[in-house]
Parts: sequence; C-alpha cells; structure tokens
Amino acid sequence: MLLCMRYPKSRLIRFMFAAAILFLAGMPGFAVAELFDEAAELFSGGDFEAALERYDLILEDNPDLFEAWYNRALTHFELGDYQRAIDDFDRAEELKTEVEELFFQRATAYLRLERYDLALIDFSEYIERVPDDLQALNNRGVVLVRMGDLQRAENDFSRAIDLNSDFIEAWYNRGNVRLDTGSYEAAANDFTAVIEADPDRLDAVFNRGNARYALGEFRLAMQDFYRSIELNEGFTEAYYNLGLAYIRYADSIRE
Repeated sequence: MLLCMRYPKSRLIRFMFAAAILFLAGMPGFAVAELFDEAAELFSGGDFEAALERYDLILEDNPDLFEAWYNRALTHFELGDYQRAIDDFDRAEELKTEVEELFFQRATAYLRLERYDLALIDFSEYIERVPDDLQALNNRGVVLVRMGDLQRAENDFSRAIDLNSDFIEAWYNRGNVRLDTGSYEAAANDFTAVIEADPDRLDAVFNRGNARYALGEFRLAMQDFYRSIELNEGFTEAYYNLGLAYIRYADSIRE
C-alpha cells in the first residue's frame, strides 16, 4: 500500500541570551549567539555539515544547552543520520520537555528507521499536546497502517479530513485503507475527492480503477485505467488491469 507522508521543513530554535549573562560555561554568551546565527544561516543554505560543526563547537563548552541539542538533532535529520538525530532529541528532552515539536520530529526520525512502535508513542504524545495538527494525524495514521492497525489508521485519516476537507493526503490514504479492507465504494469516493482536487494524480486514478473493478463497475474501471495510461504510457500495471476489466466488461455484456 503506497501512502502519502508529510515531512515539514525542520524549524530551528533560535538561541537567545540575556545581556547580563556574559558567559555560558567556558564560552562568552555573544560568541555562542554568533555560532548559532552562523549555524542557522548554513542550515538554511543547505550546508548541513558546516552547520553541524558549529553545533559541535557550542556543545563542547555548553553541554546543557537545549537549543544546541535540538538544532543539532534537526541537522542530523537533514543529513539522513536518523539515529544520531534521535540521540540528540533524547538529550534535548532531558533538558526541556515542553517543546511539542520535539516529539513530532523524533517520531518522524523513528518512522524513517521503520521503528513504528516508538514513532507511534511520539506522534501520540505530540497529538495529545496539539490535537488538531493535520500532518501529525496523517503521519500517525501511516504508522498505524505499517503496524497493521487499519481501523485506527482510518480513524486518524478521517479525523484529519473532518478538521480540513482540503487535506488531500488524508483522503488518499484513507482511500488506500478502505481499498485494502474491502470498503470499495467508500474507497472510490475518497479517490474521487483526490482526483477532483488534482485530475492528474496518477495513483488516485489507478486506485479508483481498482476499487471500481472490485465493485463490478468494469466500464468505469476501464476509463480509469485508460486515463492512467494517458498519464503514464509506461505504466504496465494499468495495461494489465485494463485488459482484465475489458474481459470482464465483455463478459457482462454477453450475459
């Protein structure tokens, strides 16, 4: 089952220091601030390795600075080093537990590593704190699908849709779950909602064809498979399914 995830752009936490506090551990406060500014600029420019070097320097003298651990975790994440990102998020959580975004970001890192049980814990913690976050609901739904809990996954996708009916990824994901569980008419309706928003959405057109085929609506299924081929002439599965739908449609006419 191909599902849609949302990975929001990592947002660094800005470092602020009081003018009265001139030193943080062994490094002057203004020097730490300068390193934070440099790291943020490098991060924004995509030079994550250089940004990482700045955070390493900060943490050498300031091992209890939450902002540095959190931002370094995001930098590791952008570099694809998800385990190191998790390790830094863990340390950041030890220093400060009230930053909701930490749980979302760490859950996403767990998801990338396919550690679904831990991703579920962190997404659930985040949603408890920010209950109306569409991306978190969608992503937790994806985790639940990976864990085989399709009913709870459908509930999360439905909740996201209830909060914002324009959130197309949730319609698509719920359609996939319903297709997988045999709720073919509901699945077709979900894929139709996606196609109305994006008529050239190949995966939604193809999957609606599969739902319609399962419903015995062979002529409509053929239309979707034809449209899939128009969108991608090399889509071999669409040719195959079109052939099957044509045979079943012809049989239904003869009957």
